[in-house]
Amino acid sequence: MKRLLLGMAPTLVLLAGIGCSSDPLGDLQNGMDHLTATPSQMFLQPGETKTVLVSGFDAQGNPQSADYVVSDPGSNIAIKRDSTFLPDFINDSTLQVPPTAPTYRFIVTSTGYGATSFTITADGKSVTVPVQNAAQTVLAAEVSDTEPALGEVVTITLPAGVSFSPTTTVTLADPLAVQPFAVTIAPDNKSLTFLPPPNMTSQQLIISDVVSDAVPGTPFSPVTAQRFTTPQLTALNATISNLAPAALQQITVTINGGATFDPATTFTIGANAAIITNLTTTSATLLPIPGSSGLLTATNVIPDTLPQYSIPLSSTDTVTAGALTPLTGTEDISTAPTLAVPTAGNTTTLNDAGGFDGDGTGCCFGGGVRFYKIVLGSTTTLTGTLDWFEGQDLGLYWVASDGVTAVGNFDGDSQGAGGHPETSTVTLTAGTYFVGVVNFSDIPPSFFQLTLHNP
Repeated sequence: MKRLLLGMAPTLVLLAGIGCSSDPLGDLQNGMDHLTATPSQMFLQPGETKTVLVSGFDAQGNPQSADYVVSDPGSNIAIKRDSTFLPDFINDSTLQVPPTAPTYRFIVTSTGYGATSFTITADGKSVTVPVQNAAQTVLAAEVSDTEPALGEVVTITLPAGVSFSPTTTVTLADPLAVQPFAVTIAPDNKSLTFLPPPNMTSQQLIISDVVSDAVPGTPFSPVTAQRFTTPQLTALNATISNLAPAALQQITVTINGGATFDPATTFTIGANAAIITNLTTTSATLLPIPGSSGLLTATNVIPDTLPQYSIPLSSTDTVTAGALTPLTGTEDISTAPTLAVPTAGNTTTLNDAGGFDGDGTGCCFGGGVRFYKIVLGSTTTLTGTLDWFEGQDLGLYWVASDGVTAVGNFDGDSQGAGGHPETSTVTLTAGTYFVGVVNFSDIPPSFFQLTLHNP
């Protein structure tokens, strides 16, 4: 046994020597070689916070633990180490960030506009991260008043590092809303003034063509950090001649003062557009769609105190128009009502409504149809005109006595799909014919107007 043990001694000594020797690659690891930052560049806007990871490596790319410190904090930013990133347990219940680690995370907060950078250093090596503080989506600026009175001009003043452009505009996010008007840019492009419209409720403004010193060649269109509210101006101060007109009875709307109608003004009663038959700056004559009901709203009303704007205003009283009783039996040629044929130089007009249940597949290129009979005692030339006042697509057809064969000089689609009025002129010999009014839409119109004219 002794000989055996003695014989093993050199082997044990050799193994011990191997176990105690240094790592064979150790002479290739010469400590910290370089630092990296992820991201390598940052884009911020005032008040915004982002994080950056800083890691150290040796020449072979192996992570190196070190104490990473901010050696240059830059300007218009605040930077600190993230104390919650990869902590270690120092006892059973306490977590603490280690004094050295391969990677540290830093928290960067923008405090102003402009181009800057910060530098992180560890073991004699450093990495610099450029930071662009720009007005990208939100504009941090000073405003003179967020709740201006009607007619009060608001001023927006920019801090250092950002500028307006001569082309800068001020608008609301809603393209259908009344928009700010008459923007004036200061000569130094550091401030602007504008007159806000009424009826704004906690709304941000879009400021176009804002240029940041940090990104001089890229204009942005941020929204204001502030929200604006202006007095509500919604009531139409006008007299309505009749709040309960009969079907197809016209009404007059007269402004009582303090405002005028713009030439582009349109009117609605509830959800239905009213037909304008006459419009001046202070009054309008309207034909309500039969059956429409609701507040009367006028678009493009110009207040005397705010002539820069045309705004929608609504009546405080409800207008209810009588419904039009449709003629019966018009979906079938056997029961179609007979229209009076006008004598030479005269016109017959029919206002009708109702469903389109007749089958227009044979005579009228599909769609539901309503038929009207005409009886001619001699050869007659007639011009038919079909008009409607909503979004449907109707068509006008001349039909032979069989209710199927289209006849005459058909031109019933002269306005194209949805265009109106439809007009068609035809010369017919003596006999019985039908006028077909076809609806190619899913919803019938509230009413339509069919006119026959004998030239």
